[in-house]
Amino acid sequence: MIRRLALALVICLLMGGSFAFGLYSGAERTAVFAVARDVKNRIQRIRTGEPAAPAVVKQPQFTRLYDAASIAKAQKENAPPANFLEWAGFYRMATSAEDLAGLEPLNAVLPPVIHDRLQPWARARIETTDGIADDTGQVCQPTGWFRATGYRSAFLWLPGQQKIVKVYREIETHGVQRIYLNRTHRPHLLPTWNGDSIGYWDGDTLVVDTIGFNDKSWLQSTMEPHTEETRVIQRIRQVRGGLYLEIHYVVEDRKALTSAYSYTRYFKRIGESMPETVCNEDLQLWRDYRTKALDRQLERARVVNE
Repeated sequence: MIRRLALALVICLLMGGSFAFGLYSGAERTAVFAVARDVKNRIQRIRTGEPAAPAVVKQPQFTRLYDAASIAKAQKENAPPANFLEWAGFYRMATSAEDLAGLEPLNAVLPPVIHDRLQPWARARIETTDGIADDTGQVCQPTGWFRATGYRSAFLWLPGQQKIVKVYREIETHGVQRIYLNRTHRPHLLPTWNGDSIGYWDGDTLVVDTIGFNDKSWLQSTMEPHTEETRVIQRIRQVRGGLYLEIHYVVEDRKALTSAYSYTRYFKRIGESMPETVCNEDLQLWRDYRTKALDRQLERARVVNE
């Protein structure tokens, strides 16, 4: 009995701390919620007599700079690797065991990881979303680059001393990410599909901080929404002698998510230039595909009106 009361007191204190930290996004907020959930689960196991859950391997924690002064200082004082300009080239996400060659992506299957962290309103939004009719990418409008980092993607990496340009193969939908190394985030950003990206070096790793997203895109093709509060931190470095770029992502959104989520992807360098890509070669096929989805929505609207 005393043990249960003690655990209950601990969880109350942690939940109170979680609420306070919940006013802010970042690693601290995520850690507090994680500890609180762990204690709550332990209490539940004690009550039901369930065996202890297997140990969870903790992912490395990185220092993330959010304030403009710290970012500007890092940009000024931290030098890039000597071979930084040699990172240029065309990269494709490694997904097969053969291409990964022993590399193990963190959270290779991403949608369940995101879904477990969605706020109730965001889960409800998915239920009312049509994956075809509501998908802006189906008509080659922008989709943002979130979906280009989940399960397949390719990009042309063009490094410079002051700016890096990352051109996605699906440029008509995923667009271009420009990473500025000589400035911090502009004040009063207008929300855009790909946000505002700035970068600084941490040893041989490029840290990219992106904010200023609009709320029109999905986090993945499984239709998870996000808000304009979304922030993405990418840590990019060469591995396997420069054959791969490893990108570690942390996605935060205090309005759409209960906590941040992270994942790692490996991109294999396969050439110097990006081949031509056509989004929509068969116009009639795409017209028919989308018309069927729109017809379903019109029929539902007709039933409701009647």
